Amino acid sequence: KTAYFSISEYPYESWNIKPIELASYIQDKIRFNNLFIYLGLRFELWNTKTYEIRNLSKPYYLSSENTPFGIINRYRSDRVDIVKPYLFFSPRLGISYNIFENLSTHFSVSKLNQQQPFSLIYSNYDNFIPLNWYTLGFYLSGKREPYKSTNFEIGFQSKISNMLLYVTGYYNKIENYFDSSFLVRGPMTFYYYHYSKGTVYSKGIEILIDKINLEINSYLDIFGRFSYVYSKVKSNTDLVGGSSTLSKGYNRDHQILFDVIFKFPYEFSINSNFYLQSGFWYTKNQNGNEYDTAPWNKRIDLLIQKAFMLSSIKMILFADIKNLLNSKNILAYDDTITGNDLWQKNGDPTGIYKRPISLDGTLYYDIPREVYLGIQFEF
Repeated sequence: KTAYFSISEYPYESWNIKPIELASYIQDKIRFNNLFIYLGLRFELWNTKTYEIRNLSKPYYLSSENTPFGIINRYRSDRVDIVKPYLFFSPRLGISYNIFENLSTHFSVSKLNQQQPFSLIYSNYDNFIPLNWYTLGFYLSGKREPYKSTNFEIGFQSKISNMLLYVTGYYNKIENYFDSSFLVRGPMTFYYYHYSKGTVYSKGIEILIDKINLEINSYLDIFGRFSYVYSKVKSNTDLVGGSSTLSKGYNRDHQILFDVIFKFPYEFSINSNFYLQSGFWYTKNQNGNEYDTAPWNKRIDLLIQKAFMLSSIKMILFADIKNLLNSKNILAYDDTITGNDLWQKNGDPTGIYKRPISLDGTLYYDIPREVYLGIQFEF
């Protein structure tokens, strides 16, 4: 049995806010002959230290501030009702059974919770910018319900020769997936009130071949690992590859990963990683139901190492190369109206402001080629 407890504070000095997260986790494993039962329970308390709007019809008040340029009037969000802390209980149950010596099966179910990105909770928290004053401004955001997922997994594992074969099927239900909004028309202004909604259903199958070992000759050993994932995603709202951390790498049909390690004499080795991923789905127009997919992503990483023994110390010279071919991989895109137009006209995912990152921190591009040279010592 194991148990964990932690408490963390995340300072937001701009607003003098300190969200607090408290978490505890308990797990246990029970064995009955060839049957293994894994139990887990995670408890979380999340306090955002935020307040809700007093009156949606008039969500602001006028504030006068002294500045070097004189007195400036600002419109501040009128917040009064404190958002209650979120309480999460995340249970997990896993069952594994050894059918034969080289064949076993497993099943698991879990419920997980994840807080929304900070940017969707605190951006423009104090300031209020209505539509009729500044059309392109940030609009008022409301209370954010966390991501909630229910996950099922079933599969089997088998040893074939000197390899391990894993076949796993999964089904996930994720709630509060989308950033949505509705238009509020007050007596003096109108604005968009943002909140989280939408449910996503994902199912797929993963095939993994591990511990592939090929001895070519006395000068070369090859070790490998191969995996393929096929998934399908359905939702009660259009799925696009836009500015959502879940959209990044989520709504894609095919993912292929191939790891190969080449080991030579004199402690010289090359680790290679080949990665292929089909493009995300997106709508061809903002309000339509015609879909298309972005280009495939492809990436090769290399780690070249040569070790030397210096008395009792091992010194390793290495070259770590990320994205060897310098492939331009698009992970997501700016799915605003203007950003969608640019994306479909010339394939530019960064929107009219040419930003490489979305509001919630999702990168629009994967990394370019990066090369790291270094020395590692092992005592």
